[in-house]
Amino acid sequence: MDKDQLEELVQSKIEEVNNLLQQIEDVIRNSGINTPVENVLLKNRIKLPSKYIRKLDYFREHYKLGLFKDRELANNISYSLQYTDCLNYVLSRTTLGIDGLSVGTIWRKYAIISVTSIIEAYLAGIVEYIADKCSPCDKKRNCIKYSKIGGKSIYILLEKINLRNHMVSYDESLKIINSIVHIDGKLSEELDRLRKVRNHIHLQFIENVDGQKKVRIRDFKKNEKRYSIREYNKAIEALHALPNLFDQVIEELRRLDNINGSKL
Repeated sequence: MDKDQLEELVQSKIEEVNNLLQQIEDVIRNSGINTPVENVLLKNRIKLPSKYIRKLDYFREHYKLGLFKDRELANNISYSLQYTDCLNYVLSRTTLGIDGLSVGTIWRKYAIISVTSIIEAYLAGIVEYIADKCSPCDKKRNCIKYSKIGGKSIYILLEKINLRNHMVSYDESLKIINSIVHIDGKLSEELDRLRKVRNHIHLQFIENVDGQKKVRIRDFKKNEKRYSIREYNKAIEALHALPNLFDQVIEELRRLDNINGSKL
C-alpha cells in the first residue's frame, strides 16, 4: 500500500468514526437529555486504540528514571510521560490539534503546561542526582564554581536539596545543571520560554503600563494566535532532549570524579 492509498483509507475510516460519534450524540439528545448540562451514564465507553500509548517500562528505561534518588518522583514522571502519549493521540487525531479552533487553543495551552510540569519535575530529578553525588564530597569546590542562586550559596543549596530541606525550583534547577554542564543554547531558550508559559497559567495578569499596573487578558487578543501546535511540538522536543542532558551530567560527574580521585 503506497502513501496515497494509506491516506485515502485512513480518511475514509475517520469519516466513518465521525459519523458514528455524531450518531451517538444525536441518539442521546433526541432522547431528551440536554448534553452537556445533563448526561447519560454509559457502561461501555469509547476506548483509546491499543498499542498507541507506550508502557511505563519504556519511559522508565528511556528517561533513566531508575537513577533518580526519589522513587516516588520517578514513578510520577513515568505516569505523566505516558499521559503525553494520550495528548499526542488527541492532538494528532482530532481537530483540537488544528490551529484556529478556540477550544483547541485552550486544550493546547494546558497540554503545553502539562509537558512543562513534567520537564520541571525531570530537571528536579537531575538536580537531586547532582546533590546526592556532590553534596557529601569534600572536593566539590574543585568541581563546582562558587555562585549564589536565589541568594543562597550553591554548596548550601545542594546540601539542603540532598537533605530534602528544600524543594528546588525550575529556575534553580536550570542554574545548578548549568554549573555542571552547559545546556545547549536552543534547548536553554526553550526551557526558559516554557517556564514563563507555565508561570502565566492564569487567564489574567498584571502589566505595568506607563508606570501604572493594569489587568490584562493573556489568552485571547485580537488578531493574535496563541498556543499553536508548533509551540506544543517544541515543548515535546525539549522534553525528549532531557535524557541526553542527564547523560551529559552523569558523564561530567564521572570525569570530575576521576580527576579529583573522590568517591562520588
